[in-house]
Amino acid sequence: MENSFSLVNQRYFPPLGTAAKLFKLLQQIGLPVQELGIPIWTKRLQHKVILRPLTSDVSAFSQIFIGDEFGRLEIKNPKVILDLGANIGCTSIYFLNRWPDAKIFAVEADPANFPLLVENLKPYGSRATPVLGAVTDYSGYAAIERSEMGHWASRITEEDITGHPTVPAVTLGNILSWVPDKRIDLIKMDIEGAETAVLGWLSLHVPEFAGALLAVELHNNLAVKRFNKLTMQISSDVYQFGEYHAIYLP
Repeated sequence: MENSFSLVNQRYFPPLGTAAKLFKLLQQIGLPVQELGIPIWTKRLQHKVILRPLTSDVSAFSQIFIGDEFGRLEIKNPKVILDLGANIGCTSIYFLNRWPDAKIFAVEADPANFPLLVENLKPYGSRATPVLGAVTDYSGYAAIERSEMGHWASRITEEDITGHPTVPAVTLGNILSWVPDKRIDLIKMDIEGAETAVLGWLSLHVPEFAGALLAVELHNNLAVKRFNKLTMQISSDVYQFGEYHAIYLP
């Protein structure tokens, strides 16, 4: 397994705990600190990462770069990566720095996260393509339901969309059509329950994604059942790292 990019021992990393206390104090006196973009630098990354203080951005950054969530991801030099549920881009940035030859399609459904995703990936140029859209099992439009858990837990719904922001709904097939040679090496999927529909769709289209490593976070019992069914369908071994289940698609 290749070297990961944990920042636990990096003395260049700023003390987020101390910063959080400062931002809470500023918030108490009425300053709109959640609207600020705070740049984070470390020598292990090519470019800065911008976070919104006192939001789930800090937890997302810590989970990936401090907790080294993807350190046990076992794949060698992927060239094309799908980051489904890209949030503000922390996972994409991790992948772009770990695999310098990789190109990424970063798909995020929440319009509140998308501008910061674009900003964070902009320094990586043509290697990173941010996409505003909800990945599901149909093409069209989907509504976004915000969660009290923060910016990293928005969900999509096909129900009454009155009062909810809408975004394009896309399938894995739509995304595959954007890839020049129609080959994807790694699919990371953390889409807050929508993986249930996507796994159902994928079970009917496995040959189109032959050779890809699928790493998915499962958010409900039906998603677990569909993942297990897919695993039996393709007779693939499963390994887990963090909150993800991973299989190779034959």
